[in-house]
Amino acid sequence: MTASFSNFGVAPGVGIIGGDVLEFDVTITNTSPASDGPAPVLTAFAFQSKFSESPALASRIGDKLFSAVRVGGTAGPLNSIKKNGTSNGLFTGSWKGICINSSTDFRPEFNGALEDESLECAGSRTDADGDGEPELDMSLLGLRPGESQTVRVRLDSGTTDGALHRVPEGTLTGTVGQGPDGFPFLQTPGNVLELVDFVDNKVLFDASGAFDPSFAPAAGGFTLGAQQYLTFPRVNFAFTDILGRNHTCGTYGLTEGSCAGGEGSSPTFGFLDVGDLVPGVQNFAALLQGFGEFVEVAPGEYAKPNFPYGPCENCGGRPYVPIAEFYVDNGDGESVTRQIVAGSYGALGTDSEYVAAVDATDAADFKQEILSAIDVEEELAEDEDGGGPPPPEAFGATADASFTDFTWTPGGGLNGGDTIEFNITIRNTSPADSGIYLTSFNFQSKERGLADISRLDGTSQTRRDIRLDSTLPACDALSDGTCWNSVLGVGHFPNVIGNGLLFAQMVWPSADAGRTGQIVDSDQVFVDPVNGITPTAFQLESVKKNGPFTPILRGNRNFICVKSGLFNTDPDADAACAGEPAILLDPLAPPTPDNVQQRLGLPPGAQQTVRLRMDFGDFRGALFRIQPGTLTDQAAPFGLQRSFDCSDQRELEYCHPDLAGENIGYLPGTDAVWQTPVALADVEYVITNQPGDAPSVMNFEQNFGAILAMAGFRPSAEFYKPDVNPDLPPDLQGTLIREQVLGSYGMATVTLDPFDSGAAPLSANWTGATSRLSYRVAGGALQVVAGGPLLWRQPFGSSQEAAFRLTRSGIADLSHMLLLKVGADGQAIIVSYLPRSREIQVDTLTWSGSSFISPRRLGRFRAELRAGQELRARALANGSVRVFIDGRPVGNALQAGAAFADRGGRVGLLSVAPGARIEHFSGGNR
Repeated sequence: MTASFSNFGVAPGVGIIGGDVLEFDVTITNTSPASDGPAPVLTAFAFQSKFSESPALASRIGDKLFSAVRVGGTAGPLNSIKKNGTSNGLFTGSWKGICINSSTDFRPEFNGALEDESLECAGSRTDADGDGEPELDMSLLGLRPGESQTVRVRLDSGTTDGALHRVPEGTLTGTVGQGPDGFPFLQTPGNVLELVDFVDNKVLFDASGAFDPSFAPAAGGFTLGAQQYLTFPRVNFAFTDILGRNHTCGTYGLTEGSCAGGEGSSPTFGFLDVGDLVPGVQNFAALLQGFGEFVEVAPGEYAKPNFPYGPCENCGGRPYVPIAEFYVDNGDGESVTRQIVAGSYGALGTDSEYVAAVDATDAADFKQEILSAIDVEEELAEDEDGGGPPPPEAFGATADASFTDFTWTPGGGLNGGDTIEFNITIRNTSPADSGIYLTSFNFQSKERGLADISRLDGTSQTRRDIRLDSTLPACDALSDGTCWNSVLGVGHFPNVIGNGLLFAQMVWPSADAGRTGQIVDSDQVFVDPVNGITPTAFQLESVKKNGPFTPILRGNRNFICVKSGLFNTDPDADAACAGEPAILLDPLAPPTPDNVQQRLGLPPGAQQTVRLRMDFGDFRGALFRIQPGTLTDQAAPFGLQRSFDCSDQRELEYCHPDLAGENIGYLPGTDAVWQTPVALADVEYVITNQPGDAPSVMNFEQNFGAILAMAGFRPSAEFYKPDVNPDLPPDLQGTLIREQVLGSYGMATVTLDPFDSGAAPLSANWTGATSRLSYRVAGGALQVVAGGPLLWRQPFGSSQEAAFRLTRSGIADLSHMLLLKVGADGQAIIVSYLPRSREIQVDTLTWSGSSFISPRRLGRFRAELRAGQELRARALANGSVRVFIDGRPVGNALQAGAAFADRGGRVGLLSVAPGARIEHFSGGNR
């Protein structure tokens, strides 16, 4: 295929928030040969727009870009544009491109601006059933061989990233209504003059479907007055001023055209000017091919630039790459073969410099896979590279981690959202003397579908909040997603862990508790002198938010990572969850023994406890135009709250009046300063923040352990050890090599019911003999009246346990029982304590609906359960049963048989001793 760029136009300052606009035509042609059989259908074309977090000039195309939309062209199937989408696994997540495609996988209302960000570049997707998840359109929407289409693209520069400002309630005036299309509009203007954009607002309707936008809630009369946290969006003039208003030619090593005046000059030149980057070449053509992202050290050989791009040292290193997606119908009515193919541009300075060509027959980067028509979500996959030498044998690395000491603070976050804190105790259980160091432990926080409008994040295509929607299909297992868990009282939406998360921070007793003694950025460390934990030097010293676990997993799954190495002062949102294996004498050389100064991470047998804090919220939301003069100076706690989202690789100099004239301080060796606004009265655009309420709505205090494991979410870990391969050259013997491992969760037993609700009936989490004639809750205990079987509604897995604390036996002749693996067929394991004979019996029985029948005795042994002691029973996946009193094993391991192997069920209790008191019923998976 080919794609030709033409008919360029730049409109200075006419963008949605006053930035530049660039328009141009892209004529896309499927040049594949015609065929009598299945022919490749061109479903998407994307040109690289940036390399995430890179300050290189080529990233001016997509960096700080408000929107990319289609504004004309010829009729055809390529009618959608995604801004800065990823490459479907062809390259790392740092590759971003403007993707022209044939998908209708989300509503037109959300088909622009921020919601396109980081979606995968994919065509022929639809969401015909409106569930927010894409389906493959088997009609294969795209260009057939020989077909061509011209799409006019409009890029609007500007960014919603900016300073966080707090105002008193009542500052913004105006009311919002529901328009004929069902979506919000500004119904009654006040000092708010226009609702410019709402595509990034997560909730517009409640679970019932009633109109209830979070920025103007129904309970408040749809007014804007309650909004206190505002982000100031920043204007971007990149299309007319590539260099930057107070950057110099020397900042970027430019010497041509406008920069011929010397490295200290700061001329203004734009995309459509000629010769400022490459002699005789229009600047846009040079940028489109990746100017500044690489250094050509020899014809066809590229290296990463070390100067003057500082932070760009770990990115780029090759020209920008266009890609195309093709589908071939496999003819079975159920699947297609998809190809993602990389191409190249014609040489700069020639007639083909604006022509991208993609040819699968000789492509250097190529990916092919079969997709189902039913669900196009890519499966969990390990690295598919397949090239290079065979990997070494598995290390035998093992680790575990436990989450404890959970606390929740509603409204305690930076922009008014909830915060949570918890400890993670991480153990490297790898064999002693193995040399295996654990360099990161990670828990999954997000999963991105092919079109991440609502993939497991609790909102639908209408932005209906379905986290508490009890009409969802019932969950059959914890691994299910997008279903209703009636026991937990929430939907299975584990993306709430990472979606709308401002920070994941380590909690330290002081800001300089790290081994360098230097104060760490408050975005990364929260200081708590009482609960903070000092990091262990050279072990696990930093945390990263929402990083991918590549290459073992594709980039559409993200993790919170506790890792070795110090905090990166320039954190990259796309950087992988990976620790540092060692401090190296030569950071650019391999980690060979003679280059390792200090190994990092947890050694075998070591454990470390870290405390994490998660601050929930989003600086993005609905965008409003306000009357100049609306904002005025206010005393603390109002005013500038945080400016971290201003400092970036673009060094865009529009942030907040308090910072005007201060050095931005992002790029090394530059003196760029923030310039405007110089007064709050000048601010004309504001974005209402979305304080994160997931911990409140999803009841993290009770459910956090379950949420971690919902929908198949998994933990992972990274290890390093010396390579003992005898075939290595002598100078590489002992080089540190990496192993990445996916894990699983074992839900520890937790208190399900403390019976502390005062004089009351049992909670709705129980079923069975729940009437007051059977049991009642009083005095912090369950009091037995007539008794009977009680079952906890939530089923547990094939390895489970249950326990209670017996504080009074009641009538001594009558027993108290734990029930395990109670199935729909009525079969159950019963562990009974008989006070008079001081013994424990273990049986399997069948519940007939009114009584237990068909008993089979597994074992009977002497044991005494004194007042205040805990009776605990564990039924494992292999069918065995174990019994404990206060954690001490009693009796022998018993075998319930094949009927109870590899099956789960409910847990419960039964007492028939009136007057008995039972406290703290607990249960869960093992």
